[in-house]
Amino acid sequence: LVSVAMLCAGVVTFTFGKGSKKGEKFELDEKMITGLCFVMLALFCDGVYGPYQNKIKTKAKAAGISISGYHNMFNMNLWQGVFAMAFCLYNGELAEVSAFMTRNPAVVLDLVKFGIAMAVGNIFIFQLQSSFGALTVTKTTTVRKLISVLFSVWYFGHSMKPLQWAGVAMVFLSEPVAKLLPGGKAKTH
Repeated sequence: LVSVAMLCAGVVTFTFGKGSKKGEKFELDEKMITGLCFVMLALFCDGVYGPYQNKIKTKAKAAGISISGYHNMFNMNLWQGVFAMAFCLYNGELAEVSAFMTRNPAVVLDLVKFGIAMAVGNIFIFQLQSSFGALTVTKTTTVRKLISVLFSVWYFGHSMKPLQWAGVAMVFLSEPVAKLLPGGKAKTH
């Protein structure tokens, strides 16, 4: 619980710690509110979906059935594909996509590369969930997102405010601090 609270507090501190441009007053603009809403939605979905997968795995194990990360990945992607295809057919977007790809055939290679990257990422995430559970996945993906932001800051030569560095420290120290507290010993898997 402590590590999750520190993760969330670190992300919020990082977001609000950006300050403002010189002479401007800090305000929650529409982009920031939208971004925070997406972060909260992602954490909510992690809180619903992950434990539900743990429950499915536990019930299957009790019934003598072994469910792997690949099984979970296949079923989730199958149903996402079914619903996405139905939505695209309903809205007529499939024809637009087809027309776009016909006009821009170079995009096909980019889509193949994206598909391969997504498949590798999915394998990692679903195997992680299958082996260590939902909480580990949530922590891992949150830290991965922050590492991506830090890489972007470095790569594009941006700077960060001290409060943002404090948020980064909270995220990266969340697990070690939680383990130092009473009852915070690491679980064995």
